[in-house]
Amino acid sequence: MLWSNSQDRRKFKRRNLIYYIPVIENDTHHPIGRMADISQMGFMLDSDTEVPLEKDFQLGLNTTPDVADIAFIGFVARSKWCRADNIEPCQYYVGFDIVDIEPHVAEIVQCIVDKYGAGDAPIH
Repeated sequence: MLWSNSQDRRKFKRRNLIYYIPVIENDTHHPIGRMADISQMGFMLDSDTEVPLEKDFQLGLNTTPDVADIAFIGFVARSKWCRADNIEPCQYYVGFDIVDIEPHVAEIVQCIVDKYGAGDAPIH
């Protein structure tokens, strides 16, 4: 099926976050970027490195007691797009779809969306 634009493809509205959340690769514990917006099934990172497209990443983030009963959540996300910033070309915006997530972790992600989402994120 062909989609007419990015908004049509996005099933859940993304929300800007009121602060950046560091995201790490589970296997290396190396930061991959900072989450800038989020929905139930996807997010955008600000990253210092270009990310290959259509690659699955084992990712995770530390949580706080106000959103979760566990200190760390993990999930699999697939990179969908990557664009250099217009002003700082060494910075990248990277869009991810969450492709594998346990139900309890999905509830925590929804809590993060509800608690820290500030407003609708722009389409990139």
